[in-house]
Amino acid sequence: MIRIACIDHLVLRVADAEAMIDFYVGVLGCTLERAQQSIGLYQLRAGSCLIDLVPVDDKTMSELNRMNPGYHKLVIKAGTYPKQEKDVPAIGYTTHVIAACDLPEETVYKMTKAMATHIADMAAVVKPITGLTVKDMATDIGVPFHKGAARYYKEVGAM
Repeated sequence: MIRIACIDHLVLRVADAEAMIDFYVGVLGCTLERAQQSIGLYQLRAGSCLIDLVPVDDKTMSELNRMNPGYHKLVIKAGTYPKQEKDVPAIGYTTHVIAACDLPEETVYKMTKAMATHIADMAAVVKPITGLTVKDMATDIGVPFHKGAARYYKEVGAM
């Protein structure tokens, strides 16, 4: 088994570099290490790790979404995190719960239904999912749905 000791360098493609710099520096406490605006590269320092922010234009965003509809532009609403006073445009990815194929269909159906009918309760704990819909949960991101999840999503007209 491989064990990662640390991550030295991370590259993030971002919808709005300036807003993300404000977020990472002002909210998360990173420092701006280097800005190479001519090539659209901004390096931030987070402890011993470097984070490169690389802006994505609308054409690239459309291509990402064409390859996988799970990619989308989103906004991290002001106040989502302490010290975050402005909305932050970002690139999001639709996240799904992974379930083992051999889990009983009924179990996964009930899990999916419980999450889908309690989105507001989950959002009270995890603010960024505020506004999530069952249709969002059923977005095809190229990974097959478990039969139980698919059954629930079809039953409620989300797929």
